[in-house]
Amino acid sequence: MTESRELKAAWITVLFLAVGYVFYARFDTPSPSIPIGHTLGIIGTLLMLATETLYSIRKRTKLLQFGRLRTWLSVHIYMGIVGPTMVLMHTAWKFQGLAGITLLLTAVVALSGFFGRYIYTSIPRTMSGKAIEHQQLSRQLEQLNSQIQQWLARKPAQLQELVRLDTLPKTEPVTAGAVTGNARAVLSRVWDDWNYRRALRQSFGQLSTVERAHVQEISQLLQKRHKVERQAASWAAARTLMSRWRAAHVPIGTALFTSVTLHVVAALVFSTFSR
Repeated sequence: MTESRELKAAWITVLFLAVGYVFYARFDTPSPSIPIGHTLGIIGTLLMLATETLYSIRKRTKLLQFGRLRTWLSVHIYMGIVGPTMVLMHTAWKFQGLAGITLLLTAVVALSGFFGRYIYTSIPRTMSGKAIEHQQLSRQLEQLNSQIQQWLARKPAQLQELVRLDTLPKTEPVTAGAVTGNARAVLSRVWDDWNYRRALRQSFGQLSTVERAHVQEISQLLQKRHKVERQAASWAAARTLMSRWRAAHVPIGTALFTSVTLHVVAALVFSTFSR
């Protein structure tokens, strides 16, 4: 799965489950104890268990060494959305006791996963999923600056001036020593990129129709350079945030599966005693 495709696949699956759940509710009352409730709970729990284990095993051990790490992460994210959704449907919106605690922890883990994915995608990576080092970002930035300068050399003077003055705030690569750990750049990257694209559109809107024909190529180069500049400036902060997120996410996940185990055992015990 490519960037964001796992999210689309997950939301389509969630929508399909929701439609099926609503359709079923029109003919019968959902309950955790009926066959469909058990099925949702079992499959959802298995998906959540796989979410918490398989990706870590693939990443940290020599087991399961097939497929790209990025593909494993995509599957990890997909299961991390669909699994909790199925568990929520299993509860039939009854949140009392241990089941309520389990559901609350499920929601916390799912939300934490979204935040972790956001931080993860702020760290530049190769196609295989390996993190790119800061020196590589500096080289990319130098190459992009060179491409932009070559592009400007053969374009109309007005366009050259506009690009230099209005849309090229930085012309020198960010070096490793300049990295200060800009956490704001990590957390606000979507807003920052959107603002930059809007500024480009406003700047290029001043050009004549003929000059606008050249805009697409330079716009792509500028946006790519802006992204690399941001990644270089926030390189250290992104890794620090990722490390702190893992330190918080793992204990919450452990608490969740402790709660799930107790819930399953209690359900089996009470089910046996009730016969």
